[in-house]
Amino acid sequence: MITLYKSEETNFEHNGLGRIDNEARFAEAEEEINGLYSYVIKYPIKGRYGSVIKNQMLIKAPTPYGNQIFRIYRLEPSMGMLTITCLHIFYDLAFNFIEDTNIINKSGQAFLQQLGNSTQYKHPFQFFSDITTVSGSRIVRKNCVEILLNGNLDNSFVSRYGGEILRDNFTIYFNKAIGRDRNFKITYRKNLKGYKAKIDDKSVITRIMPIGFNGLLLPEKYIDSPRIKDYPFPRIGKLELDVKAAVGEYADDEDAIPIEEAYEKMRQLTKEQFGIIDVPTTSYDVDFIELSKTKEYENFKLLETVLMGDTVTVDHSEDNFHVSSKIIKYKFDGLKKRFTALELGQFESRASNSNINQKRSFEQKIRNVVQEAHNLIQVAANKKNTIYRGADRPNNANVGDLWYQPDGQNVIAKQWSGTDWEIIPFGGENFGNININDLSGNAIDIKQFRLANNNEDILFINQDGEVVLNVKHIHLDTKDVATLDDLKNIESKQGPPGISVTSVVKYYLLSDMDTGITHASSGWQTEPVTMTETKRYLWTYDKTIYSNGMTTQTVPVVTGAHGQTGIGSPGKPGTGISSTNISYASSTSGTTAPLSGWQPNPPTVPNGHYLWTKTVWNYTNQSSQTAYSVSKMGEVGPPGSIDEEQLRDITNKIESKLDATDANTRLDELSKKTEEIRVDLEARAIAKEVAIWKREYDNQVADTERVINSFSKDFIDSTNRITAIEAELRSNALLLNFVNTYLRASDEGVILGNSDNSEYIELTPGGMLIKSAGEKVMTFANGQVKVLHGVFVETLQISHYRFEPSRNDERILLVRFIDKI
Repeated sequence: MITLYKSEETNFEHNGLGRIDNEARFAEAEEEINGLYSYVIKYPIKGRYGSVIKNQMLIKAPTPYGNQIFRIYRLEPSMGMLTITCLHIFYDLAFNFIEDTNIINKSGQAFLQQLGNSTQYKHPFQFFSDITTVSGSRIVRKNCVEILLNGNLDNSFVSRYGGEILRDNFTIYFNKAIGRDRNFKITYRKNLKGYKAKIDDKSVITRIMPIGFNGLLLPEKYIDSPRIKDYPFPRIGKLELDVKAAVGEYADDEDAIPIEEAYEKMRQLTKEQFGIIDVPTTSYDVDFIELSKTKEYENFKLLETVLMGDTVTVDHSEDNFHVSSKIIKYKFDGLKKRFTALELGQFESRASNSNINQKRSFEQKIRNVVQEAHNLIQVAANKKNTIYRGADRPNNANVGDLWYQPDGQNVIAKQWSGTDWEIIPFGGENFGNININDLSGNAIDIKQFRLANNNEDILFINQDGEVVLNVKHIHLDTKDVATLDDLKNIESKQGPPGISVTSVVKYYLLSDMDTGITHASSGWQTEPVTMTETKRYLWTYDKTIYSNGMTTQTVPVVTGAHGQTGIGSPGKPGTGISSTNISYASSTSGTTAPLSGWQPNPPTVPNGHYLWTKTVWNYTNQSSQTAYSVSKMGEVGPPGSIDEEQLRDITNKIESKLDATDANTRLDELSKKTEEIRVDLEARAIAKEVAIWKREYDNQVADTERVINSFSKDFIDSTNRITAIEAELRSNALLLNFVNTYLRASDEGVILGNSDNSEYIELTPGGMLIKSAGEKVMTFANGQVKVLHGVFVETLQISHYRFEPSRNDERILLVRFIDKI
């Protein structure tokens, strides 16, 4: 049954929002060992819950481990069908955060305990592990899932401890290995439908260089595998071992051992790797029929059960194919409740290209454990203690752990008291009937308990925890215990009022003493205070007030002390600029700086030549750095032309506009303005390149007043020059064409520019105005030049500072200091 629940549900013992498996077309669980655990369901969009199902909702669905909780993370509607992708509830931990915790020298169980208690917010998950290896990890700003399973992180659980994860709803086990050999067989002509084998030897190592603490090497350096001749050449890898020799500065370390013992231990640990890292890795995809789900084999369900990590035997006699390997991945049909595919192989819980420790298959690890000693096999029911089985004495036991030690035909049960294993003898091989001489422990884990006399139950405890006691009287410590009937006859009386805590007040006191402060000391207050250099110690105590008026006080203690000012070492002397030298040179090349001709002031540069600028920075450490920049002087373009007919036409227009009374006056004004324009045009004829405008910029500012005065003087004196101007206009076709095209009178003065007034210069008695695109860009008046809008293509100098773009990147503006203006 697949049940849908709300996203915030915590109780999954009811039917939730309803069942969805009745209408589901497909339901499949897929899990990979130490990998993704997902569930995919296909459900009709028009089904009963098609519009109800939302992301983040929960489902309870069948898996090989029974019903498990999954959370919906993706919905994909298509062609009338809704594909629902879910992840196991374990992945809720991927959104919980470990800010900072340092796990030092702890077992796997202690690691998981500290990890679970260090999350940013509380969670319902419990963690258990049978890994006794001691290690540690500093965890900063990671989520729980990546710390547990990400083998690419050096500080993750699988990288430090190895192991395999078993996810059972909110209970998470991370043991040395999960699964066992249940004698599950997949055989050709019985339940095997098909298989695909993969054998890969690219990670095989046949010669190992063991490396101990601080680079300790064996005298012979290498240890060879017995299989080294199976390959055409040795395949070498290194093995880092935590073995410290008592030599040199480590001679007195507690964890150091004599050098010869260290060598022998390194050899032993290295040889343990063979049989694991010197054989190819294998994997098998198996397609089979799960007989336990068929009618013919319904009576053999227990014999045909298999789980993740179990060892499975596949036999195809016609292919001469016979292999036993563990399940590392499966697919499970949630509607038919049976496996649809298994992947068998060697599971590696961690991998590294440089350390063959991390190439060990955990399938083979567990085999080694079984061969060496059937030691640690399960965690007790209280989730805290461990149950050991086998002849070897367990190490690293905790108080309350149990050890079932075989002794001939008997089994001796022992419990660790903290100092030794105390004996609890069991007699007989049939553990259904146990003769107990003495029994002690933290808990007895049984499903049912029955105490009878002559087949009549006296005490019975069923699987649900219900207790049935069939006796007439109960005596405890020679005293009768009242029955329910006795209690009904007892008259109840109200007890005394209860006492509760009404408030807890914290008191603070600053002092220059770190001892001797009591409740009677003066200065206590209820508001937090800040420590100072004179009163360096912060004392606190708590006062608890109860509902009956009584109070209690804790002993005053120092909770903090003012820290001292830190002392830092002086920094290294800095390096600064001692001086800057700028020089200029003219050149015909724009790519190669000149070797000579450098001078402190900019020279006159011919048209088409280049002006080079060299800047030398001298530093206080006697070093220097040189930089170059270059600009080009523009070339004068060819003169324009004018049509003779246009010249006559403009002349006629000018003459027609002048009547007899004011012709001389207007012509005089025109002459004066034309002369001024001519002078100005001649001055600007070679100013078509921005570099010349820049070089003459300072002179134009100084000449502004002279231009205005000259304009006024010429305005008065130009009457005598009108005849010459008129003759010059008639004889000079170029100038008259220019006047016809660009020169016209306005109400305030003379306009020089395009006829559409988009670009022009206006001369008035008050000054000069330049417009571009209909907007003011520059004015000359009252001894000032104002630039409203402008772009300097190469350089701009203000006082001693020159602005110019970098020759390497025009987006960078350079500012240079010029000694002389």
